[in-house]
Amino acid sequence: MEELLMTDVNKKFAEARKLCPGMSEEVYALTDYLASVANSTLYPGGVVVTLLGVRDDLEKNRCGFSGVMEFPEYFITHGVQARAQMRYLLQVIDAIAEPDFAEAVRRECKEVFGWNVPKRIVVASKVSEHDYIGAAVDWWAEMIQHPKMDNGEAGLANLMTMFGGSKRQLTEPELQIFRESLAAGITEQMGTVGRCTLDVDYSPDHILGEAGARIGLNRFDFPRKTTMYINESTVTVSIGCGAPEQVIWRAEQP
Repeated sequence: MEELLMTDVNKKFAEARKLCPGMSEEVYALTDYLASVANSTLYPGGVVVTLLGVRDDLEKNRCGFSGVMEFPEYFITHGVQARAQMRYLLQVIDAIAEPDFAEAVRRECKEVFGWNVPKRIVVASKVSEHDYIGAAVDWWAEMIQHPKMDNGEAGLANLMTMFGGSKRQLTEPELQIFRESLAAGITEQMGTVGRCTLDVDYSPDHILGEAGARIGLNRFDFPRKTTMYINESTVTVSIGCGAPEQVIWRAEQP
């Protein structure tokens, strides 16, 4: 059996923005760094060793690879965020490497780092109204820009939920990252149980929280007391404390 091998590793990581568009700036900073420190030819195990070295550099704020670039200034101020985003390098490797090689890297990274990152699902900025996942993704992309902060309480507690968000204008690339991460999470849960529930009480659930974290959102950036139920025939939402369910998408009848 022929051993798996990736060639032109540095060049492929250097071209990550073109080969794998729509990732976060932290991920692209990591691919730029890998383009400088990685060997030009690697086995899957070599990729894992290189990633271990990068993680160590981020923890110690210095470049431990011999004979290469100085440690990037970007990581001095964004090292925590970059460490949190490292697992998404698997999605870059999916795009720049042969499928068998990428799968081998995924297996070894799951064993070494515990990473279990879904494959990217690239969705359009606005998707078909007949696509239940697209309808759900577009609804949440709109809501994180204009969240409803109704937690059923009056006074100081409710004011804190209203003023605790990031209050920044999200860019279209950030919204695209959010959409793709959310679509992947919905698809994974649909494949497991045949339906998906997305819920925000005082904090978002894992799927929403993961998508939001990729673009720097916190729990105050999501609409309070909001629940979405998704299946292949309908998507319904309850928005706010005690609010009734609304149908936002229904499959066309044959």
